[in-house]
Amino acid sequence: MSSDIQISIQVPDAESVLVECTSGNLIPPAEITWRDSKGKVIPPSSKFDSQDRAGLLYLKSNILLKNTTQGPITCSIYNVTTNQEKKRSIFLPDVLFKPAYMSLMSKRPPCPVIYLIIILVLHCLRGILVFCSFIWKKCKCMEDSKKMRLGYELGCECLLLALYIGFLPLYLTFRSQASILNDAYPLYSNWLQDVCIILVVMMVFFTVLILLLLCTLNSK
Repeated sequence: MSSDIQISIQVPDAESVLVECTSGNLIPPAEITWRDSKGKVIPPSSKFDSQDRAGLLYLKSNILLKNTTQGPITCSIYNVTTNQEKKRSIFLPDVLFKPAYMSLMSKRPPCPVIYLIIILVLHCLRGILVFCSFIWKKCKCMEDSKKMRLGYELGCECLLLALYIGFLPLYLTFRSQASILNDAYPLYSNWLQDVCIILVVMMVFFTVLILLLLCTLNSK
């Protein structure tokens, strides 16, 4: 009937938990419904639907919870035409509704702030390496200082790029250890997208920078 139903969790503020259910490649018309463990319908806080060029339907529905739930909550999608229904349930741990946890998650730094912090730390590292190289070259009195300088700059850029790329497999290693039933899943789920965006931006930027430096070396 459709692709798998995806459920994600976010903590938008210190008082509530946002649960989102999405599914695509649906044959219209289709309806999406939230129910608690007793089968009672939970009214959604927002709904969204769209159709692609092939006429297949994409559905998204959110619910905003302020109190812990007794048992799992279920997102179900019912297709009127085919009379088929798909369901997916999720159990929300009590830790998600603790004030300390909700406050921590809601105050999570946005993507640009994380990006600037990583850039600052890595460029501080680069500054230390540049200073050490300057002292080393001054003591050794290298004859071909120009080529050494350009080679060192290229090496620094390659090192930084390698550090940026290295963040992704390290993060994915920890991410793969969390399931949707894990207490830490909302943290992993929210940060994964931010980290991927940061890595893509940094990798593209420094790849272009290294290519420009190589062109400069070849032209001299």
